[in-house]
Amino acid sequence: MVQLESWSRRIAGIDEVVWAAAESLQSKALLAGHDVHWIPDIQPRQLRETMSLLGVARRIVRQEKVDVVVSTGASVAIPFFVAARIYRASGHYIESAARVDGPSITGQVAAAMPRVRCYTQSTDWADSKWTYAGSVFDGYTGCAVERPTGPLRILVTVGSMHHPMTRLVKHLNAVLPEDAEVVWQLGHTPPIAGMRAARIEEFLSHDEMTELMSEAHVVVCHAGVGSALQAMSVGKSPILVPRQIEHGEHVDDHQEQIARRLGGLGLALPVDAEALTTETIEEGATRGVRNADSPAPLTLRTSRSTSRLSMARPQTVIPRPRQHSETVSQPRS
Repeated sequence: MVQLESWSRRIAGIDEVVWAAAESLQSKALLAGHDVHWIPDIQPRQLRETMSLLGVARRIVRQEKVDVVVSTGASVAIPFFVAARIYRASGHYIESAARVDGPSITGQVAAAMPRVRCYTQSTDWADSKWTYAGSVFDGYTGCAVERPTGPLRILVTVGSMHHPMTRLVKHLNAVLPEDAEVVWQLGHTPPIAGMRAARIEEFLSHDEMTELMSEAHVVVCHAGVGSALQAMSVGKSPILVPRQIEHGEHVDDHQEQIARRLGGLGLALPVDAEALTTETIEEGATRGVRNADSPAPLTLRTSRSTSRLSMARPQTVIPRPRQHSETVSQPRS
């Protein structure tokens, strides 16, 4: 969600955006004030549930008179691209920044679809089919910060995935500094016995999570792009613990890719759950991130000089572009 919202502000020539989004505390806060179509929340690799959205996608694309559909990497993109094809709109698939080594399954399907143009956020596998678009992490750089005096305030988040991440909770809880003040956002991960916590929540709104990250000295989170990006937006270099398929924490191991990538860029501290130590937490308290540059805008590869746009994830967006001159093509009526 955070990743798609970030891209929506970088697409050149767009003034107004209409979203199709799965309703959650995060999406309701992040999209407050926007025009939103709420759609069912579909988990990864649920083919039947994903394609059941085709009727919803067709209604939204037809009702909004969409010219362009954009997605940042979830299975829900496919029914919206099918709807776009039916109503003669083009599709634009921006692969998730988590995919460092190659496209996801959704990306592979999107690349085979007619009228869908594909973009990667990794230079390693850009080619004639996959245009390098830049990255949602463009403009950030790592920096050193002074370790605060007194007890560390620690924010831990495992995101909203339906797969529990008990490993992280168990191993982190065992190595927390004695006087640490810890807030846990556990999602679908059950709490364990003997948790050391000032506060435990299942879910937090986007605004509250951002506030807690800003106030924390250390942010520990699963290696999701949205969680990492949210921490970096408030100057934190997160400790990233990748979810692993062998432990039933995800459908694949792509979080290891993004943790490795952000670690190499100096923007995060990647570590396996079993390797967490008190020293890891102390190191996290001496690392930060600053926003050094404004990222370059993304110009979509379209055959039209302007477009009316829709973006899809478990969130889908429909931006409407500014009119540059009297000769610019108009949205369909």
